[in-house]
Amino acid sequence: MSAQDDQLAFAILRQMDIAIFRRRGPWRYELFGTPPDIFTKFFGLNDSFEEFWTRSDMLDFFIYDVEDYFEQGMTGGISSGVWHETGQDQKESSFLAYVLEISGEQLFIVRVMGEEYHEKVRILQRERVSLLDRRRLTVDLNEYKQKSRRDGLTGLFNRATFDDLLRENMAISGKTGASLSLIMFDIDDFKNINDTYGHVAGDTVLSDLGQILLTILRQEDAPCRYGGEEFAILVQYTTQNQVTYAAEKIRSHIANHQFGALSRVSVSIGCSTYQPGETAENFINRVDLALYEAKRNGKNRVVVATVKTEAV
Repeated sequence: MSAQDDQLAFAILRQMDIAIFRRRGPWRYELFGTPPDIFTKFFGLNDSFEEFWTRSDMLDFFIYDVEDYFEQGMTGGISSGVWHETGQDQKESSFLAYVLEISGEQLFIVRVMGEEYHEKVRILQRERVSLLDRRRLTVDLNEYKQKSRRDGLTGLFNRATFDDLLRENMAISGKTGASLSLIMFDIDDFKNINDTYGHVAGDTVLSDLGQILLTILRQEDAPCRYGGEEFAILVQYTTQNQVTYAAEKIRSHIANHQFGALSRVSVSIGCSTYQPGETAENFINRVDLALYEAKRNGKNRVVVATVKTEAV
């Protein structure tokens, strides 16, 4: 390049707030052309620009990496860094520095990041905040959905969730042949508990009962508050004998549990295993009828629902 070309190139670099230095030896750099005014003002420099990095706390650290880069002979590569600092005029700015070796020349380049850069950073920061907000909303929504799937008093699944789970499990049973059982029970004489001890005591019974179920049931079982004082439990991969045993276990735990100052509380239970081809309504009705048979026969007992062969 001619001297005139050099002057044009350096003029362009000054307009872009870029300063280029040629390394003459360890910790010795020579400035190409005249540095942009912003460099001299920001770092408080005069005509002597050889040790300009000593005026910058951040660049003073960065120059060590520059020296390592050159000393290790990493030709053909590029090392870069960005830093932010306050200048002599107490104004803040950002700088981009990078080093490279071209045709045997070891070069160290520093550029002031203009307002367009800071605006991009601000946009990215706003987008990041927006993304985090959206993620928080997603988490909150998922938590809300989870809460909306459960009964607030007992912690069990609610009726709407039970209906969904029943359909899903019936579909799985129909495709795979996996067994599915249903237990339904009702608290005996619950109205008398409310009338005698008050609704707060009744709520305590419901809450404690929910905790009993969550404690004694398997993780894959799905206990639900079906409505009022009635509960339903979907039990997977069980035979008729196994679900009957599980129902008896529930009845016994509840009968032997001390519900605060109340006398013992009992439940009447109906249970059965899903029959391939029957509808959800028929399945629920069979078990519900068994529950009421348990009540008619003295309460605090388990009745296994009969299979209706005409069910389709």
